Amino acid sequence: MPQQRSWPFFPSLPHAMLRYDVAAGLTLAAIAIPEQMATARLAGFPPQIGFFAFLAGSLAFAAFGSNRFLSSGADSTIAPIFAGALALLATRGSPQFMALASFLALLVGGILILGFLLRAGWIADLLSVPVTTGFLAGISIHILISQLPALLGLPSVEGSEFYRVAEMAKHWREANPAAIAIGLDVPPKFHPAAS
Repeated sequence: MPQQRSWPFFPSLPHAMLRYDVAAGLTLAAIAIPEQMATARLAGFPPQIGFFAFLAGSLAFAAFGSNRFLSSGADSTIAPIFAGALALLATRGSPQFMALASFLALLVGGILILGFLLRAGWIADLLSVPVTTGFLAGISIHILISQLPALLGLPSVEGSEFYRVAEMAKHWREANPAAIAIGLDVPPKFHPAAS
């Protein structure tokens, strides 16, 4: 029996089913592209950076990964940590911020490759479920507070979470009802007399 040829790159390509893969790709794009653009904002970058990260991650995983059903891209739980680390070194939006972000991304990638080569994945098993749950809960609170000004239509405030919540509480009467309705996806009431 002849041995099957192994592809060095794009290993899932021989198993592709064009009709289904195109439909799956369009569905994924409709979900992932807005999500990735929002994740970029969480990290302090322009929204298009999230799109580029999603594109680069998807192409890299398609070229080197073996799972046809995995989506890769920027992670909303890591983005605030990324932004917090960079905020200590440079101002958001500055050329130094972008250069340091690129270096940090390459550094993290290098550490992950080193962990793969050393077969160090077992270290993740040392993180208990309560620690992981607490971490994710803390990140979700941070994300919620960071997005509240946009939801309420208030100017963004810098500082600690407690300070930001206190400032928003002081100005809650200035909240924009239209911004809240859009953010909560509340449909407008239809008044026939107004049409």
